[in-house]
Amino acid sequence: MRSLFAPVLFALAVGWSGAAMATSEPVKPPAGALTEWKEWWGGWVRLEADGNMSCLSPDGVHCYWHKQVTDPKIYGTSKLNPLVCGAPHKEKWGINGYNDNNRAFHKRHWCRSAYATRFAKWVNYSFLGVKKWLAETPAGDVMCHSSNGVFCTEAALGETIPPQVPEVHPLVCGAHYRRIFGKESYDEPGHWCRTPKIDEDFGQRVAKGDSWQEAIGNGWHSAIEPAILVRAHVPEGRTLALRTMAEIKDGAIYRGNLFAETNFGFEFGRQTGFHLGSSEIATHIPSWRTPAASQGHLMAAMTVTPRGNACFFVAPDSGARETPFFAQKNFIGSTVNILDDRGRPILFTRSPGFTFSQWGKSPSEWRADKGEDFVIEKVVALYDRSVPDEKNPGKKRFITYAAQCDGADALSADW
Repeated sequence: MRSLFAPVLFALAVGWSGAAMATSEPVKPPAGALTEWKEWWGGWVRLEADGNMSCLSPDGVHCYWHKQVTDPKIYGTSKLNPLVCGAPHKEKWGINGYNDNNRAFHKRHWCRSAYATRFAKWVNYSFLGVKKWLAETPAGDVMCHSSNGVFCTEAALGETIPPQVPEVHPLVCGAHYRRIFGKESYDEPGHWCRTPKIDEDFGQRVAKGDSWQEAIGNGWHSAIEPAILVRAHVPEGRTLALRTMAEIKDGAIYRGNLFAETNFGFEFGRQTGFHLGSSEIATHIPSWRTPAASQGHLMAAMTVTPRGNACFFVAPDSGARETPFFAQKNFIGSTVNILDDRGRPILFTRSPGFTFSQWGKSPSEWRADKGEDFVIEKVVALYDRSVPDEKNPGKKRFITYAAQCDGADALSADW
């Protein structure tokens, strides 16, 4: 059933207009449009070349709605001036359309609803313990799939697409969330808005017995707090190792070996330990605990903090409950407590060859100990979200998720 929108209220929110239609003149869509026009609420919307939403408009202020235009391709572009969400929309209406706390406008807005319905790419985050479908607005804010703009649609393990509804009215983190609930989201420990972004999903892989298997992913820098995470059923008594390649700040001398660029990682399962360089250079640390699996499943991850510390996490499969995976109770160890032979912390800066102008590629690898091969159900790469900074318009800030690993009191941190 179609959502109940009072047209007069929606008109306040989106700037509906009864402006006369442009004269008919067969022309091509304006150059620079990223997508073709798509119908929404009796009007037409598209993504501009910069990724922002826009609506078909004669004056750049009011949108054509209510089937005023039956085919946008037959109207002259010289008389059409799309209303673009974001900064242009704020200049004309006082809000950007994606994320606002202005109670003079209805809580739903065409910029975010049309984008969420027609263009957003929804990702199931339930395997990270957040049973929600998440996406981002064109401005970069996190949003959850919702039919009413208040409660997020629940996601379950294994689902690939959210429920199909005529209209999606997302709940957007930041100002919109505060408007609905009167409290913070991005800055609240453990909140779903702080969930790291899935950069790449490598799907199902195989752990070969005593043989490294590789996946090539995007390059990374410690500034974006990159992570590699696996979900697997590790057979009882077996061990799985996970590693990646990185440059080490100022180099490191570890067990008599000098490293400036090398593999680092850890193993988990029957035992846990830190690896640097070849698989033989490992430290097994009794304080690093391995939680019991949930129905045989475990999740494990390694991340690098903005300061360059490597942190490691292991937990039972967290898809059965809404508990963020990168929680304090899942933390098992950090290089903040692992020093090289000179007594200096081992700090990792970036994947080899990374520059901010050219990210390049980075390999991640995993290997089972000697024995039969077994399946890794999911391998993903994650990183910090970069979201609009409300206190500094036009700028962004990172939402970190494991920076507490940097402190000596990390185990007591409230995540």
